[in-house]
Amino acid sequence: ERIEQIGGKLRLDTEAWREKAGHQPCFRADIVRSGTGAGDTSIAAFLTAMLNGEALSECMRYAAATGACCVQAYDALSGLKSFEEIDRMDFV
Repeated sequence: ERIEQIGGKLRLDTEAWREKAGHQPCFRADIVRSGTGAGDTSIAAFLTAMLNGEALSECMRYAAATGACCVQAYDALSGLKSFEEIDRMDFV
């Protein structure tokens, strides 16, 4: 009930997200410098994509790609890319 209240304020169709499940393989980072912030930035990317109206598969892809970008820098923010940049990247 509480999530539905929040969803209404954000114009999020909480019913469309009910009972969803999925799987996204990891993306290979070119180099791993630090894991600092990788989880937080992945969740932020997932939620941003979700609030932008993306499907579950895209939300998961952005989350995994953001985590892979994040670990390539020593801090939590330097490796981050926009969704547009991520769309142009070729992850193995």
